[in-house]
Amino acid sequence: MRVSLVIPYFGPLPRFFPLFVQSASRNPRLNFVFVSNEEVPVRLPPNFNYVRLTPAEVENRVREKVCQDFRLWYGYKLCDVKPFYGVVFDDLLKTSDFWGYCDIDLVFGDLSSLLDSQTLNGADFYCADAGPVVATFCLFRNQERVNRLPFQIPDFQRRLASKEYESTDEKEFDKLIRGGIDINYVKPTSLRQSQLSISSDGRMVGRTQGVVGDPNEFYWSDGRTFVKAPGSDPQEVLYLHFIGLKRSYHWTGYDPNTQYEEFSFSAAGFLPWRTPPTAIARIKHYTKVTALRTISWARSQVAKRLSTRFRHKLKSRF
Repeated sequence: MRVSLVIPYFGPLPRFFPLFVQSASRNPRLNFVFVSNEEVPVRLPPNFNYVRLTPAEVENRVREKVCQDFRLWYGYKLCDVKPFYGVVFDDLLKTSDFWGYCDIDLVFGDLSSLLDSQTLNGADFYCADAGPVVATFCLFRNQERVNRLPFQIPDFQRRLASKEYESTDEKEFDKLIRGGIDINYVKPTSLRQSQLSISSDGRMVGRTQGVVGDPNEFYWSDGRTFVKAPGSDPQEVLYLHFIGLKRSYHWTGYDPNTQYEEFSFSAAGFLPWRTPPTAIARIKHYTKVTALRTISWARSQVAKRLSTRFRHKLKSRF
């Protein structure tokens, strides 16, 4: 089974990009189609296919194949196009049984629990969340009837032409596939096939099914991702999405030139160990967690007063 993930990205790559690549390289059965015109600051592994396209060239693909009024106003607008990637990049996916997309603000665990199972055998669409569609990792069977499903989203032309982010990849696509169309929508059957997202205060976000207790430890070890709650054994998950931990101060302990065998995440951000190795490290960690939780709370109060469009522009990478 050949599975390809399409990742268009324009603008300066984030500091944590090498960490994403490191985790992706531990899943050689996945093929990553990285679409960009940026210089990559790390050696890409064999399962990465770098496709050099400019923002204008990607915009033209969308205009020719999906919506003639589309404009790539800002980077985050590409999220509205995600469900259409099977059509927009069909020439790059001809040999794939499944295609999909993923974000890069995550680290993959061991995806063999998904690829080796029977889960995808009859699936047309797979999303690594037990609740509504989340667009951090989705898979589509590479067939025309499936690839053209997003064209059934009501008013999709207007949504793609809009300057605003219209949540076509999540809210609107979720409504479509729950609306009785002929598609086999498969969800995780175990925690090992589920995503887990981490907030800015170091807590779990979302509706991941099967997590025991109140998690307070998220870590990557030798190619596998785990969550641990007090009084329970570590539970393996498909990937860790550090959605709330992308500020520069969350990554002061990260060295892009280092290949890590183990690391973790907390409200302090990236940590180059699973648990603080010394008493001094524990004190420093607790102090940073307290300070950054306060900063995150203050930022959230400011964000509530900003328009949705402005916030998405701030997220843009170019």
